[in-house]
Amino acid sequence: MSAFDAIVVGAGVIGAGTAFALARSGFRVALLDTGPVGSAPGETGGTSRASFAWINATAKTDREDYHRLNAAGVEHYRSLAREFGEARLGLHPTGMIAWANPDDDDRRRALRGQVERLREWNSPVTSLDESGLRTLEPHVTFARGAEGFLAYGDAWLDAPRAIDLFCERIRAEGGTVHFGAQGRVDALLRDDAGAVRGVRAGSRRLAAPVVVAALGPDTENTLRAWLGPGELGNRPFLDRRPGLLVDIPDTGSFRLVRHVLYTGDNAFHMRPEPAGGIRIGSEDADPPQGEAPDDRKARVLALLARARALIPAIGGDVPLDTLARECTARVGVRPVPADDRTIIGPVGGAPGLYVIVTHSGVTLGPWLGELATEEIASGAMPPELAPFRFDRFA
Repeated sequence: MSAFDAIVVGAGVIGAGTAFALARSGFRVALLDTGPVGSAPGETGGTSRASFAWINATAKTDREDYHRLNAAGVEHYRSLAREFGEARLGLHPTGMIAWANPDDDDRRRALRGQVERLREWNSPVTSLDESGLRTLEPHVTFARGAEGFLAYGDAWLDAPRAIDLFCERIRAEGGTVHFGAQGRVDALLRDDAGAVRGVRAGSRRLAAPVVVAALGPDTENTLRAWLGPGELGNRPFLDRRPGLLVDIPDTGSFRLVRHVLYTGDNAFHMRPEPAGGIRIGSEDADPPQGEAPDDRKARVLALLARARALIPAIGGDVPLDTLARECTARVGVRPVPADDRTIIGPVGGAPGLYVIVTHSGVTLGPWLGELATEEIASGAMPPELAPFRFDRFA
């Protein structure tokens, strides 16, 4: 039986970031995942590799505790960038621009209220008039009289690159990383008192006093399969929401999009891609689970039409159906806790089992890994995690 100080199951940004934090704190760590590592093609590779990957606290203005948790996550990326470099980490500190058209009074009031709240909480933001919008994004067609703001502390992440870096550092610290068939976990190992003491992975038994479940949208289903009836309670705690993203290839000698952009309806969004293309999506275009391929094609075409209406230079004179064949469409299933707030902490009915799952996985992943490491090492809960404990669903 192989022995470790901690086992992390799930190698998205949260799991890989947590295993990295544990490893550099002196834990002998095993990171396990059934998917491929790094830049997985198409729809493979998990939610982190099919994510819009906007790093921000800007959108979290409903409750101050959640905003500040995310703001700390943003700041932690800056610390990682100082240590490893932005390029190696895959961090792109472009900022985010949101705006409202002059005929949308509700949206304008909402944006002004958002800016006021962000300034109250010392979040870096500056208001923009139409001239400012056009200066920062010269290829975007802004309506006359549009207004918005720049959240200049926001960024986006090349998530596969970040995961690769975390896995590289885990190995450098003496940890173990297994993907594919070797990373498949079939069951938890438990002692006579019910405490978790490791995992069974095929014919292998891996021992550890703590197992961290960072399983994204599969968290609830997998934990219920691993644990006995009633150990998680009967209350559902996680929704699975598909999200469609379309990657438009580089079609020119200059970048058509320079920031993360949220349009006037606050649904359609776009950002640059590392190779020079554009990633687009929209909350109102997300598909239901099990959608037919023909329906997917219609959604892709609709997104491309919205992108071209906003930036006419996208694809040049190429017809939309031709452009669609050159694009990559993928669906990532996003984990959304039932109350829309992060879940992190021990599972009371299974001592030794620790769970982390959140909709803000890219923003929070490495920072939650640091906080989880602090708790696992000391046995004391970091105070900023108090509102986000798993036991609120018990």
